[in-house]
Amino acid sequence: MRCTELVQALTDAGMTAEQSGGSAVNFGTQHSGSVVFHMPHPEPVVDAILLRGFGKRLTKRFGWTNETFVLRPKNGDELREKKIEAKRLISEEEDCVGFSSRL
Repeated sequence: MRCTELVQALTDAGMTAEQSGGSAVNFGTQHSGSVVFHMPHPEPVVDAILLRGFGKRLTKRFGWTNETFVLRPKNGDELREKKIEAKRLISEEEDCVGFSSRL
């Protein structure tokens, strides 16, 4: 996961993100306090081990679990889903046309 995706997920969950200096980013909520994560560098990718550590800290500090978050489809996935839905609708129309022509 890229650091920008992690920041986006946490801000979508209602947190604010503030650069604290160097690689430190302070994530805070209005009522529950804050937590500081040090982002990896020079490559801005959070590996599974670091992500798990972040998750444990979010659970300990805020009570958040995996269920707190949902997987957001990527733009390509949304487009693919729309194409599949359009094909389904077209095929239903063809079925209706075929059915009505038999009457």
